[in-house]
Amino acid sequence: MSVVVMAEGDVDRAVVQAIAPGMKVLIPKDQATGREAATRRAALTAKQVDSREILLMLDWNTHTEDQLVAEVTRVLEKNWERRGLEPTDRRWTYDDLRSMRLVLAGTPADQRLKAWGVDRFMADDYLLALCLRDDSLSAFCDGERHLTWIPQDAASLEALLVELAEVFGKRGTVLSSSKRYIHLIRAAIGFEASRATFAEVLIKRAPETARSEVLGDLRRQLTGS
Repeated sequence: MSVVVMAEGDVDRAVVQAIAPGMKVLIPKDQATGREAATRRAALTAKQVDSREILLMLDWNTHTEDQLVAEVTRVLEKNWERRGLEPTDRRWTYDDLRSMRLVLAGTPADQRLKAWGVDRFMADDYLLALCLRDDSLSAFCDGERHLTWIPQDAASLEALLVELAEVFGKRGTVLSSSKRYIHLIRAAIGFEASRATFAEVLIKRAPETARSEVLGDLRRQLTGS
């Protein structure tokens, strides 16, 4: 059975391709974004003739697993024209040959993120975690020639982020997602390419130990090993 991945956005797809380069990641033809659009695409793809398992990768965001499973079930019931679908271990079966499995991206158990006021969890959580490690941060910066600022170490970068978060907080803006911190990092170091490119390069340059510790759970969800 072939396996293909349907993800919410460019960064999610870049993360999958960086940690599981052999997996096929579907690129949507339409411009619709968000969970429901990705789920609808996955549901329609699962109905195609060839035998396959669709991995639907969604961000945790502010939701619980039960809430996300219920939302996916609702979209599948509508698009598969079936009622009473009951998933097993985040997997929904279309027929004997085709199924869809939910993969959740983000680190809602990360206490540092919670301490920083982050309550929306997503694929960017992994990127921020890599940036706040000396080994992966230095590996990334060593490969860049045109950065305007190279942090001395991860602690220096973290101190800057905390300071900026306090400034934004005094202005009434809470940095509620790691995505916002990644925007700040890219601006601070002068990385001009897209967030998806940042994700791809950061992960590929990170030492294997860092990738395993930060992204191991997501990789296991994707590959089953």
